Amino acid sequence: MVRAMASQEADFKVFFEGSVVALGWSRVNFMDYHDRVDELIERVTKEYEYDAPDLWAPSVGRQLNQIRRFMAFAPGDRVVVPYYDGVCLATVTGPRRYSEAAKLTDLCNQIAVDYQLDPSTGQPRVIPRNSLSEALQRRLRVRGSTLSDLAEFSDEIDRMFHDLDYSWTSQQAKQEESVRQQFRDELLTRIQVGTTNLRTGGIGLEHLVKELFTHEGYEARVLDKRHFKSGDADVEAERSDLFKRTRVLAQVKHHAGVTNGWGLEQLMDIQKSRVDPDAILVLITTAVIPEEVKSEADLKGIQTMDGKALSEWVMSHIHRLKPETAAQLGISTVPRFVVTN
Repeated sequence: MVRAMASQEADFKVFFEGSVVALGWSRVNFMDYHDRVDELIERVTKEYEYDAPDLWAPSVGRQLNQIRRFMAFAPGDRVVVPYYDGVCLATVTGPRRYSEAAKLTDLCNQIAVDYQLDPSTGQPRVIPRNSLSEALQRRLRVRGSTLSDLAEFSDEIDRMFHDLDYSWTSQQAKQEESVRQQFRDELLTRIQVGTTNLRTGGIGLEHLVKELFTHEGYEARVLDKRHFKSGDADVEAERSDLFKRTRVLAQVKHHAGVTNGWGLEQLMDIQKSRVDPDAILVLITTAVIPEEVKSEADLKGIQTMDGKALSEWVMSHIHRLKPETAAQLGISTVPRFVVTN
């Protein structure tokens, strides 16, 4: 899987018009390090200061492993590109290049691919995500991953490449996404400015996040404000299977505009206290998170979810929400048509 950076129209334009997939780190020209991946990793580490002593090693390692995977692409490899509410399919053809024209989107390091096209439109063929297995849908939603290995889904991906019944027109995908964006933006605005019936003081948002965690298979609870001696988190979520236990501590901020670094500092205090070193820490806000806060959080091993991502999370479970929760958000259950003749 290679994600088109921020998955905006400008990013897809680079991918589709250039018949490429691309990765970030555009301050370094990967072409200068052909067959010298270790040297490339060293250069990226220095250029982006990944060797700072206070960074979280697993997060840095995850970032750098994406570069290794990208440089390992070979002709014939299959690629899945998330596209709005669907995915596009491509096959690597091999030639690599560094495109100065893609600096604004941070997609300069590229490799050529052959996209599967919809014969009726000549545009990249789009497969709706709801046609995929639930496991693959979940993997595509994993946060913080631009490039990841989907080898465990090879049989399903092989069927996607050969079964034309999976197809969906790019026009319908765009129209579907337009409706989704309108809904998402309206939902987010309502939550931000308080025109929903969620409980005030941030409590209502914390209970909404708690419910979303339960729909992801967690047992969740809203924490008392004095739960931690150092730092703070609002929601605790936990789930276990035969092999592992996962615990998430979420700091939830009901903000409009921009969220400052205070929520991140509260989670970093928990991290420093070593109360539960294995817990996943996440900052969830209804506002925008500045890039510098996102970057610091990522390199400290703390995940972030801004307002748009939060509203997308709500939408992914919209049919599972408790009736009272949907009513509080003002969400109707009446369906509507997306594509008109």
